Amino acid sequence: MKTIGIFGGGQLGSMLTQSIFKLGGNVCIYDESKNSVCSRQVAKFYQGSYHDETNLQEFNSNCDILTYEFENIPYTTVSKFSDKTIPNSNILKICQNRIYEKQFLQNHNLPIVRHIIIENEHELEEQLRAFSFPLILKSAKGGYDGKSQYIFNSEAEFKLLATQIINNPRFFPAVAEEKISLSKEVSCIIAQTQDGNIINFPIIENVHHDNILEYSICPARINTELSKTIIQYSTQIVKAFNLIGLLVIEFFLSTNSPKSDLSIDNTHIFINEIAPRPHNSGHLTIKACNLSQFDVLARILLNMPCNQPELILSGSICMINIFGESFLNNPNGNLNFQNCALSKNLIDLNIYGKTQAKLGRKMGHLTVNHIDAMSAIELAKILKASLSS
Repeated sequence: MKTIGIFGGGQLGSMLTQSIFKLGGNVCIYDESKNSVCSRQVAKFYQGSYHDETNLQEFNSNCDILTYEFENIPYTTVSKFSDKTIPNSNILKICQNRIYEKQFLQNHNLPIVRHIIIENEHELEEQLRAFSFPLILKSAKGGYDGKSQYIFNSEAEFKLLATQIINNPRFFPAVAEEKISLSKEVSCIIAQTQDGNIINFPIIENVHHDNILEYSICPARINTELSKTIIQYSTQIVKAFNLIGLLVIEFFLSTNSPKSDLSIDNTHIFINEIAPRPHNSGHLTIKACNLSQFDVLARILLNMPCNQPELILSGSICMINIFGESFLNNPNGNLNFQNCALSKNLIDLNIYGKTQAKLGRKMGHLTVNHIDAMSAIELAKILKASLSS
């Protein structure tokens, strides 16, 4: 059976590893940290810099196919092995740079928020004067869960931080985006197999707190026409990329923005970001669907048949993230699983095994199934809170 090499050994790599193992495949991990989650799970684990040519070549020689679990691996590293990387390294290059991503979407007539590109710190104040507040300023590279981003509701707010941003030339180039009035954020997980079969999961609704995903709900609370249109746009992206592999595409939905060309039932659709890998919002697919997002990617990497994934549960499914706070707020630093163990509606509890809890750090997730979305959300929050009791 094939050996799949994964750049990155965090929780996404761990869950993908489990799906590959279920299909009889082998896994080899490369990570900069010797204490990553996957270091305790695989027989072949390489720890080293993503610029260590000797180590990388040895890793590559032990793998039949390569993939990656997050976007911030240097493109120059992955491109050395482009002949056997899924998704291909050119897709990674676009998705790890917000400027390239915006240009790609614009070139394919896909709906995005109004934005400007700011090349360096010297252009910042002049460019923003010509733009309009409120806005979101994002570094083109790096950053996740709200990192390397600033939200400014007024020019006065911008002036308070302008000096700090200008004195950080590593922040540039950057993108300034119009801050639209959001009604919902949803994600579409979509994939294409090596034989050209395009498949997608049901649309998932996401709720953020402090720019970090708090919980996801499936099915998303949107109508059928909106769902179909989101899948159509996602399919267009797959074809434009000539994708082999899996993508997760985040969409903004707004009922109060006249600047989108597309409106369905007074809802405007904008594409926010593309992730060429499994995604936090898709963790609920592990128990909610006949195939998880990790199962689908594993089948593609191993070139095995893969059918359209389907929900196997009725009602609503809610996945909620467990952050470092749940550990830190407990006097003994552990979690209290008593209420989770007694809940008939809990369908998944996954603690990632990270060695250190930090504020805002994703340490695990739990998933519940209930009669409707509000009941599922309420129960998920209650069970999460009980972990610290």
